[in-house]
Amino acid sequence: MYETLLYEVREAVGYITLNRPDRYNAFNEKMSFELLAALKEARKDKAVRVVVVRGAGKAFCSGQDLKDILGLKRSLGESVEKRYNPLVQALHELEKARDRQCKWGGCGGRCRSGFGV
Repeated sequence: MYETLLYEVREAVGYITLNRPDRYNAFNEKMSFELLAALKEARKDKAVRVVVVRGAGKAFCSGQDLKDILGLKRSLGESVEKRYNPLVQALHELEKARDRQCKWGGCGGRCRSGFGV
């Protein structure tokens, strides 16, 4: 169903796995829209009580995939408004416990900023 992430539900837990390990799970446009869709799917699923967001491979997420935005005429403000604000809003509206799983200390500050239980 998704190309850049995996979504599964086990024992009332919805697992969303960022699945671009070759790019250290860096966000591209497709991933941001798929993550939004997966969060909405988890929100609607009454069987899901907790959502865990994790990364495949060595890293949770290295941030924006800069190769994805080369040559775009969109400003940083437009990207934040159209791609990242909806993700933050979806996390805020999730109404379920949520957590993230990091594999290395370098992502700690970024993880803590958007996720909590």
